[in-house]
Amino acid sequence: MKVYQLMTREVISVLPDTPIREIMMLFDRCHIHNLPVVDADEQVIGVVSHFYLAACTDILAGGVVPEGTAADVMERGVVCIHEDDDISDVAWTVAHTGADMLAVVREDRLVGVISRSDLIRLYAPAG
Repeated sequence: MKVYQLMTREVISVLPDTPIREIMMLFDRCHIHNLPVVDADEQVIGVVSHFYLAACTDILAGGVVPEGTAADVMERGVVCIHEDDDISDVAWTVAHTGADMLAVVREDRLVGVISRSDLIRLYAPAG
């Protein structure tokens, strides 16, 4: 199986100057936990994870959403894969990097995402 057969194609992404307040609304409204950060050319430059955002701010403790933008809180070490990669290779990558979400690119532009949950649903026995 190839990545393009499993990936989510309708990706919600943000720009580096997207305010943290807007990011939090996207997390809540769209029921997602990771947002790729892209530049004007749709090239992936980072990811904002709900967990990381909560850990590096006082959102959980005080409920106050801090000022700032995606660029202030994004993780820059984004693992990107290609849409023609084998899913078994992607599973290995997730297992060895600990990534919760991998950005899928075509010609260096974001075209989808695959999450750890997608892989679990694929490989876990039904039942």
